[in-house]
Amino acid sequence: MLETPEEMRVELAYEKMMENVTKVDEQSKICLLGLVCMQYYFAHMLLFEVGSVEAAAEAFRMMDEHSGALHPDLFDKAAGYGKTWPITADLMDSMRRALLRASVGGGHGGPNRRRRFKSAFGLHDEDWAKVWGAWRPGGAGPQPGSRLEEPFGAAMTGAPRPSFRVFVYDPDTIPGLRTLTRGGSFCKHNQWGMEVALHDWFLACALAQQSTRVVVVEQGSGSFQQRCLQAGRGCRVRRVVWQHPSTNSALTSTSPGGKRPAISRRVRERRKVSRNPTSHGTNPMVLTSKLRNSTSPAELLSLLEKEVDAAVFNDFHMSATFTRLAFFKRSRRLSAIDARSPVWPRLTARLQVMLKTDMISPRAVANVLWALVEIYQDINMHVASAVPALVRCVRNKAADMNEFDLSNSLWAVASLHESEPEVLMAVPVIAERIPQKAASMVPQALSNCLWAAEYLRDAAPAVLTAVPAIAECILQKVKDFDPQGVSNILWASANLQEAAPAVLVAVPVIAEVVPHKVESMKPQEIANSFWAVANLQKAAPAVLMAVPSIAERIPQKAESMNPQELSNSLLAAAKLQEVAPTALTAVLAIAERIPEKADGMIPQHLSNIIWAAAKLQKTAPAVLMAVPAIVKRIPQKVESMIPQHLSNILWAAANLQEAVPAVLTAVPAIAESIPQKEESMIPLQLSNILWAAANLQEAAPAVLTVVPAIVERISQKVESFNPQDLSNILWAIAKLEDAAPCALSAVPPIIAQASQEITSMNIQGLRMSSWAANQLGEEDLEAKLKAELARRKGRRREEESMEASRVGCGRSGCAHEADFFFVPHYTSCLINHADTFKGCDTKQLCEPTTRLFEEVLSTSTSYLQMEGGQNHLFVWGSGMGADGPFATWRKWVPNAIFMMTETELWNPYKDVVEPSFTRYKDILVPGRLTVDDMIALGKMARPLDERDKLGHFIGWPRPPHPSVLPPETCQDSSCSLNVRSVLLALKETEPLFHVDVDVPYVESFLGLTSSLFCFVPRGKSAWSSRFFQTFFAGCIPVLLNDRYEPPFGEFVDLPSAVIKWPMTQVGG
Repeated sequence: MLETPEEMRVELAYEKMMENVTKVDEQSKICLLGLVCMQYYFAHMLLFEVGSVEAAAEAFRMMDEHSGALHPDLFDKAAGYGKTWPITADLMDSMRRALLRASVGGGHGGPNRRRRFKSAFGLHDEDWAKVWGAWRPGGAGPQPGSRLEEPFGAAMTGAPRPSFRVFVYDPDTIPGLRTLTRGGSFCKHNQWGMEVALHDWFLACALAQQSTRVVVVEQGSGSFQQRCLQAGRGCRVRRVVWQHPSTNSALTSTSPGGKRPAISRRVRERRKVSRNPTSHGTNPMVLTSKLRNSTSPAELLSLLEKEVDAAVFNDFHMSATFTRLAFFKRSRRLSAIDARSPVWPRLTARLQVMLKTDMISPRAVANVLWALVEIYQDINMHVASAVPALVRCVRNKAADMNEFDLSNSLWAVASLHESEPEVLMAVPVIAERIPQKAASMVPQALSNCLWAAEYLRDAAPAVLTAVPAIAECILQKVKDFDPQGVSNILWASANLQEAAPAVLVAVPVIAEVVPHKVESMKPQEIANSFWAVANLQKAAPAVLMAVPSIAERIPQKAESMNPQELSNSLLAAAKLQEVAPTALTAVLAIAERIPEKADGMIPQHLSNIIWAAAKLQKTAPAVLMAVPAIVKRIPQKVESMIPQHLSNILWAAANLQEAVPAVLTAVPAIAESIPQKEESMIPLQLSNILWAAANLQEAAPAVLTVVPAIVERISQKVESFNPQDLSNILWAIAKLEDAAPCALSAVPPIIAQASQEITSMNIQGLRMSSWAANQLGEEDLEAKLKAELARRKGRRREEESMEASRVGCGRSGCAHEADFFFVPHYTSCLINHADTFKGCDTKQLCEPTTRLFEEVLSTSTSYLQMEGGQNHLFVWGSGMGADGPFATWRKWVPNAIFMMTETELWNPYKDVVEPSFTRYKDILVPGRLTVDDMIALGKMARPLDERDKLGHFIGWPRPPHPSVLPPETCQDSSCSLNVRSVLLALKETEPLFHVDVDVPYVESFLGLTSSLFCFVPRGKSAWSSRFFQTFFAGCIPVLLNDRYEPPFGEFVDLPSAVIKWPMTQVGG
């Protein structure tokens, strides 16, 4: 390659030369690229073809050293993304992860194989044990080359037993993480390499050869000690399903918005001759053409007036007439005058004659029934008498109907059955025939049949027999459904999931196509889909993949949504917020539209919206802007409200009273109406109302008027309450005993029932009930509840102990018990050094990486925003902590555990005034350290009495390293009191000090291991790898940094091992 002309050389390497390097550098990098490519394929062959993990790891280690000098973008430019050079940065990173996972997999040899495996990453037990023994105070570590029977954790004095599992997100399956973990080799070999090293460590401690990883980690008291447990085959983490409290019962509309789906219409038939061949009247085919091509209802009715009683008028003409009238109705051209035409009775009479004498074909009867749906409201007084005969004809001819006729007939029956219940008699024969014809149905016919099945499930349960066949056929034609069909299927599936579980088989494939169809969906279709996803999340978790695309589309369509669509969409967002946080992106647009649509809302809309607002107030505070307008309408609609509406609104008012005090204005009207409806209330509603009354008694005393009627009803239904209801009622009575003493009348039956349900109560219920029993003086019940709490606590400890004693995760399903979730990323390197994300540097928040973190979490089924990510782990390797790469972390993961290199607040963001590090939950870790360096320092370290240097420092005085004095006193590195300048000045005046600006790496190690004291000033931020080098070099660290808090305080007596020189005294 080097013998080729220079321009050809560059062309072979990549399209454009990097601007900040010389031609020699370019030629060197071209050579390195070629070398790395060969090493990659050699390692790939050893791992995947030969099957030798040990050999592959050694080959990868050589490649890793070479590729660490090359920016990840260089590989992609050179590869032309697969068109020129054969490997990319992603391929190399995937190889790295594959090797780490394979290094602890099963296979021949088991534990012995892992002991034989010489790690390419410096992460395995023998190396770590050597490191630990090299600097553990008072402990003689194992001799080089010795073999340990126990892993690293056991080498620690007092190392605790493993007590929790960690699940590792996999960049190979999550595109956002793949971007956030680019260039593992490059990033590992710079000062922010701890982010890579810990990701490697977690993968190397994986318990299974799966794309998702679980490791068992030791729990330390704030320090960073970990241990891997050997294991066999593992398993994937199951989806986390968050169960709503019982107060979140179904509040949804039972219709998809009041509009019927489109239906296919077929009126063309094979032509027949007149039934009266001697007639010399109108030609039948000409009449059919005139009927089908009439341009107005008046023209059509005029034609009928002449021909409807003629012998030539046959079933084709009847079909054409009704379908044309339906067309006029849909196009809003059928007027009231047209509906009063005297032709209607004659047309109906003609239809009855045809039906009675069997002069109508299956296609014609299906078309007439379909069209009747459209025009029924206008001409029902004329055609109602023909409905019984029409239904009988459908039943008789269903066996001869094709797939279109069956679909149209079922849809028509579903649409007409409330006005004309007799049509339900046709359902069994249609439903029986559909499975035989479903395979031939077009997508629209399938979606219409499923929609009709949902509408008819209660009135005609026989329709459910057709659902399995319909669902199976949907699977085969999923890509051909239009947006309305996709929406209808989701909506019908949500409503049919209990009555016909077979429908769920179609949900995952439909969810997959939603992102491709949502752009063309109308507001109603988007709202229905969103509502359906929320109601299918438990039965068909795969449906959640549709959430991001729907939620993203809602803001663009919210302005056109009607009250029901807004209500259903907000309700869906409330139900999805925990399992699919991207649903929250739709809330603002919905909330903005609600006030202007509030006047047209019915009680159910008002109830749904205020309940959703109560659930969303913390995760999406913008929803609160919709509450005042809703509250204002409630008193006007209260008389029309059913018990569920009243219960939900009162529960929501109790939860919203602090955030939106205006909600209290609705309480009196609700309270006044409840006693009139309490007889029809179910146990859940009674429980919620009494709970709400207890919470509202001070802010809205009028609520106390509901207590007597509710308490009386509770006493009558006491055996119907579940354990949670009983806990809520008992708690509420204890709260109400002073303000509403009548509540005490329910105590005896509630106590008696609660005593029987103690073992079924959850922990919260036990605590609430125990508190209430204490307040009410029910000592026996209190004792039982406390005994159960103690038993649960003991059982939990026993289970934890048993779990901790297990070796690995050898049983199916164990991975879903993971306690924490590790999110890998190399942002400190990629932002500060690799410049992967354009527009990001240390002076501004990085929007691209923030967006990627949000994308990863929003699509994760293991992340719950309401918990603030408290079970998630992150490593932040630079002084910026989480604030630079993940600007919105305080919204998404405020409770996550951060492993950080320092505790102080350091960043260039003026609006950030609190550090990322939180003392009660976060862990302090070293910066970049490699096992090879640590072992080398330990081997080179001289005894203290043989060291010939007093002090050591190698470093630069240049910006951005700060001064020891305030900025206004000492502006830049030229200041004589810059701490680094003070140290470097010792080079000329103190011969016993090993001080220099920059020296080779090995010479720096010689200075560390031959000096008594090693100076550790701050870098750009507080942490410095120098501090950790002193541990292994054996010199005494002198911290010149007032704001740095070292780790490992549990194992090292820092006050006796570290000198801290106050920076305020440097100039003294």
